[in-house]
Amino acid sequence: MNNQQNPEAQSDFQQMKSQKNTILLIIISVIIGGVVLVGSGVGILAYRNVQKEAQEAKLAKEKSDEEKRELQRQRDVERKAAEEKRLKQEAEERERQEQLKREEEEKLKREEEEKLKREEAEKKRLQEEANKPKGLVSDVRMQADTRIIDGQFDAGFEVTGYVKNNGVSGGDIKIAAFLSCSEGEWIRIQHLYFRAGESMRLTYFFHEPTINATSCQARIVTSSP
Repeated sequence: MNNQQNPEAQSDFQQMKSQKNTILLIIISVIIGGVVLVGSGVGILAYRNVQKEAQEAKLAKEKSDEEKRELQRQRDVERKAAEEKRLKQEAEERERQEQLKREEEEKLKREEEEKLKREEAEKKRLQEEANKPKGLVSDVRMQADTRIIDGQFDAGFEVTGYVKNNGVSGGDIKIAAFLSCSEGEWIRIQHLYFRAGESMRLTYFFHEPTINATSCQARIVTSSP
């Protein structure tokens, strides 16, 4: 009976052992799978972290590049604005210099025109002066004399002299005869027409001074009317 039961017991034992081994293999597989799964999860997480860091690095680089480009654009704008300002200032300075040059040229032109006008006026004046009659006085004399004044004899002084037109043309000459003495000074004025080169002997009588007058002097001057 024992010999008959041993094979059955042995068979049960083998079956239980086989089941135990199977269970153990299952447990080991589960453990290995868990380890693999955990390892896979860690690897995935690490991979994702690497991807995230790479993405962040890429974004940071792109941001840095964009900031650099923006800074470069700002610098370009500033340089362009500075260049435009410089060109504008240079243009304004050129315009100012040209304006000053034009003003100086206009000033010189006006001065030249005024100079020419003055020269022309002076030339005209000299020409007119040359064409005017010119009285030349000579041989002025004075002597006591008497004349009938208001129907009565009156003592006085007679002044005589020669006046000649030394001009190139005829015209009126203003003649002024003066008599001065201790009792005062008197004048006779006359306007006469003289032809060119004509000479006249003129006489003027002064009845104002008395016979007691002393230091008497006479003169005749001429001028243009």
